[in-house]
Amino acid sequence: MWAVPENGRCHDHAIIPGGYIDVVYEQAGSQVRCLVFGTTSRMRFFRISPDATSVGTRFRPGMARHLLDDSLEELRDPHLEVQGFLGLTPEQVADAPTFSA
Repeated sequence: MWAVPENGRCHDHAIIPGGYIDVVYEQAGSQVRCLVFGTTSRMRFFRISPDATSVGTRFRPGMARHLLDDSLEELRDPHLEVQGFLGLTPEQVADAPTFSA
């Protein structure tokens, strides 16, 4: 698990090959989105906005299938914006005082 607070600087988060699944909640003001990055055939980077706070989790190969409803085969190389993860919708995250709430 990792977090990047809003700090006025852009940051690139590496999405690495090897069967991993990354789930990222990103909040900029009242706007929150949940992104799921599927397995990738090459290293890619997710640009974290300087005016956003981001929290992410990287799942080892095979572990995300226990928690995601989406077909993981569809998540090869692209990323998807989803309506929530582990029972938390983006709106619930936006309403929390902090990501740690």
